Amino acid sequence: MASNFDFLKIDSETAELFATANMAENNYTHKDYEGVLTKVRKVAENTAHLFAERMDIDFPTHTTFHNALQTIKHHIDNKVIVDAFFDIKGHGNS
Repeated sequence: MASNFDFLKIDSETAELFATANMAENNYTHKDYEGVLTKVRKVAENTAHLFAERMDIDFPTHTTFHNALQTIKHHIDNKVIVDAFFDIKGHGNS
């Protein structure tokens, strides 16, 4: 069965995100919504780190997701995207 996240497999760097996103999709089909939130938060966190890497933004060794977002938000022009990352982080922590 095709996944909504197959596009992540195109790039070798985003292919790593596919497995977790696919697990979130499977959690959703099994009505495991807590599992969905956890996996989506992990995808968002890894995406933030991937973005930072591509933008040559360095983080301290043990940077939290929150601190990473605080840093990268200054490099993202679209506030809607920044807000979405913070929303995902908040729901994933619930």
